[in-house]
Amino acid sequence: MFHTAKWNNWHALVSEAILLRFEALAQQGFAHSRPLKCEVSYVVARDRQIVNVKLVEKSTNIVFNEMTLMILKSMNGNPVLEFPIGSDFSFVEKNIVLKRPVILAR
Repeated sequence: MFHTAKWNNWHALVSEAILLRFEALAQQGFAHSRPLKCEVSYVVARDRQIVNVKLVEKSTNIVFNEMTLMILKSMNGNPVLEFPIGSDFSFVEKNIVLKRPVILAR
């Protein structure tokens, strides 16, 4: 499919932008917390807005959950959300798992 590479790149860039913002805040607020994790579903609209943000799986920490929702909503208007050229989609549904601490694969 013509758009597959463009869309794969778009998905990776969107996830990376969210993770970078998340990690910056999580390091400050949850540097010494026990492990926390939540899963969020959201919709990216063609106009670079993130809507229908929902916690699919909540952590046990209400502040962590709220921070996660705030981060997603703060992405509104971000240029990284612009759909690839030639896209016919009006919106894209996405999920992301955010956790603290982040454990990198080796």
